[in-house]
Amino acid sequence: MPPGTPVPRRNSLTRAEFVREFMLPNLPVLIGPSATSEWRARREWVDPATGRPNLDFLRSAFGQAAVDVADCGERWFSDQRKSRMPFAEFVDQWKEEIGRRERGEAPEWVGYCKDWHLARDFPEYKAYTLFDGFRDDWLNAWYDARGDDDYRFVYMGCKGTWTPFHADVLKSYSWSSNVCGRKRWVLFYPGQEDLFTDKFGDLVYLSSQADPERFPHFDKAVRIECVQEPGETLYVPSGWYHEVYNLEDTISINHNWINAFNIDFAAHALLAELGRIEASIDHLREGMTAAEWDDQCQLMLRSLAGLDFAGFRDWMKFVASQLAAAVQPLDAAAAVETCTPAMDAATLDVAIAAMSGARIQEALALLNQFPWLNSGAVGHDPAHAD
Repeated sequence: MPPGTPVPRRNSLTRAEFVREFMLPNLPVLIGPSATSEWRARREWVDPATGRPNLDFLRSAFGQAAVDVADCGERWFSDQRKSRMPFAEFVDQWKEEIGRRERGEAPEWVGYCKDWHLARDFPEYKAYTLFDGFRDDWLNAWYDARGDDDYRFVYMGCKGTWTPFHADVLKSYSWSSNVCGRKRWVLFYPGQEDLFTDKFGDLVYLSSQADPERFPHFDKAVRIECVQEPGETLYVPSGWYHEVYNLEDTISINHNWINAFNIDFAAHALLAELGRIEASIDHLREGMTAAEWDDQCQLMLRSLAGLDFAGFRDWMKFVASQLAAAVQPLDAAAAVETCTPAMDAATLDVAIAAMSGARIQEALALLNQFPWLNSGAVGHDPAHAD
């Protein structure tokens, strides 16, 4: 996608079209409202008369849940300060802010409910279904098997809330569907990290406020913008840094996911995080044995990235056990590379499953070489974000 090209909009996509045109080249796409038109969330969470969030229904259905709410007016290191509160309280504050807006008063509250595991908290409530192109999800399959976490989220925020500049956890893919409201996205092409990372490995917090002394070349970073309309789904590829603004009262459903097409991004992200850790505690290395050093670095890696090398290997073993086909990897990879929109689902599944085995081995081999890793300082991703 040449710089300056708008994010393409597609009214509908088959899985093969999505793989060939967007997943393989790692490019974003906006998918039309037909992908979400049958969602329960779009029927029940939206006031049909206004198109705005149906706050009364949401409070009644989910008010007892505890949620994390970011204060978009208060920075907390590379993120926003968060507090935990009952969802009912969050809705009440949202209603008060809407009232102030309707009276023409200045806004006083910019609370943004983020990273809410609603599907986990209310497993009987089936708010949405998945587009076929998003089903091949190694990350959530693994966490489901473990039963201790997931990367499926709901975001709810009033007009004027936003998410700072970041790339997603482990350079995962993400998809974000607007149940209602509109979002403005600013996306930065991958491979430009040196333009928005300072000498300490810290990232720009907000593109419009980048300090020219800390980030003297940030103005050269190539970006594209788009406005996501109600019902639309944005696919954010691996390694695309972005920031997001709610132009209206907005609700979105988001997943992060990883599969054969971006597992190499995840492995490199884990290596980069280890490099940052090693650089940050290098002054302690002389006082440790080699085993103590490795253990400490892996402990910190698990804390910051969500998994260490042993966890990554366990994850890959789990994925390998789930693969449904065994075809020669090179033949399968070639089949995927040349997939056409007319390729039937079964053929595509076989090709991807076989390619997955090869990609798993490549990722594991990469981590096995970590002793000669160049440990230059790099920034790390937030655990969850828009």
